[in-house]
Amino acid sequence: TPPADYVEGLKELKPTGIVPVAVTFFGICVLVPFAEEIVFRGLVQRIFSRNMGPVLAMFLAGAFFGVIHLTPQLLLSMIVFGIFLGYLFMATSNLVYPILAHALLNTFSYIQLLVLPEDQLASVPPYARDPWALALAVLIVAYSGIRIKKAGHGLAKNA
Repeated sequence: TPPADYVEGLKELKPTGIVPVAVTFFGICVLVPFAEEIVFRGLVQRIFSRNMGPVLAMFLAGAFFGVIHLTPQLLLSMIVFGIFLGYLFMATSNLVYPILAHALLNTFSYIQLLVLPEDQLASVPPYARDPWALALAVLIVAYSGIRIKKAGHGLAKNA
C-alpha cells in the first residue's frame, strides 16, 4: 500500500479544467522530459562515460535518474527506465530519442492520472497487472533496443 502522502500528492497533481490540463500536460510531457534528458543523458551520462566508460555510465546515470524521482513505489521501474533511456542515448549519440521515449512514458502516465478515479491513482498501472502484458512489453523494448542500436551504428557510418 502506497503512503498516504504519495496518494495525496497525486491527487493534488490532477488538474481540473481545460487550461490547467493543457498547462500541466505541457510541463509534465514536454518540459520535464526535455530538461531531465539534458541533465541525465546530456550531462551526467556524458561525464560518467568520459570517466568510467559508456556502459557503466549508462547504468549509473539510470540509477541516479531512478533515485532522484523520490518515489519508493516506482524506484525499480524508474531505474530500469533510466537505464533504457541511457541505452537509447548510448546507441544513437542523440538526445532526441531519449527525450521522445521519456515524453511518451510521461504522456501515458499523465493520461492515467486524468482518467483514473482518485481512489485508484496510486494503484499498479493496468499494463503491469498482467504478467503476459509485462513480458510482451519487455520483448518489445528489447527488440526496439536492438533495432535502435543497429540504426545508431548506421548513423555513425554515414556521419
